[in-house]
Amino acid sequence: MKKSWPLLIVLFYTSAFANTIVPEISRDGKTLNRSALAVAFEKRNYVGGEIHDGDYQGENIQLFGGAFVDQFSFQADVDFDDDLLDDDRYDVKAGYRFASNMALALGVAATDFVDDPSIEVGLSTISNNLIIAGSFTANIRDNADDNYTLTAGLGQDEKSLSWEAGIRYDLNDNDDDLLGLFAGATRVVNNVELDGDIEFKTRDEFTEIDLNLDAEFLVHKEFYVTPGVFFNYREVGNNDDDYLGVSGDFGYRANQVDATAGLDYVISDNDRRDGIQWKINAAYFF
Repeated sequence: MKKSWPLLIVLFYTSAFANTIVPEISRDGKTLNRSALAVAFEKRNYVGGEIHDGDYQGENIQLFGGAFVDQFSFQADVDFDDDLLDDDRYDVKAGYRFASNMALALGVAATDFVDDPSIEVGLSTISNNLIIAGSFTANIRDNADDNYTLTAGLGQDEKSLSWEAGIRYDLNDNDDDLLGLFAGATRVVNNVELDGDIEFKTRDEFTEIDLNLDAEFLVHKEFYVTPGVFFNYREVGNNDDDYLGVSGDFGYRANQVDATAGLDYVISDNDRRDGIQWKINAAYFF
């Protein structure tokens, strides 16, 4: 993981990424799934884009979308000229439901600065809205240590409640393996939606914790406001670093359109993470 942590920051600060095991149920239909496992039983048709700029990442343009046709589901996103990686990023995820309760998952992700993509292959099964899934991801690099990730978890997928919990284990050629635990939930109650997720990662002389919480409030059925808070703590050897951020989004959702404008404010001793970031995104659902 030591070569790949900037990519994780990109995922965090671009269009929202959430679920790993179960499909995303957030009323903000622009939220993307983190893993092909969550796409396997996805049933959304949409296309959208985002532009954001600010102090700690710089300008970035992203296009994204998803679709499902018969037994197939897809999700794709492209980041153009990402300032943090100084390169474009491409990510495609797909699922094939070969039975009513089982699906194959496949994901391919790459950036311009690596010679080989990351490939995820997995299997997901559902019974009485309970999903159990697992995948294997291979990251073969010419200019860095090889990395393989095992992901497994379970969760519940219902219209008003979605939750998941799981484990990741990264195996590296240099024996510096990484253990990760994650959990998240979305709860919809009338005009309020609550979202939260937490992730813990550890290996020899390394620990990291990510926590994200937000709440969406509908206003007159077409408009919404979403305040949020996020926190990250990282310890490497005898050094530690953390940041605390607050976010505020204002959006419009009607007539198959969902559009959002928002600000994130991050407080950190690390100048690379400190400052204000703004974003504008929109999606059309069909």
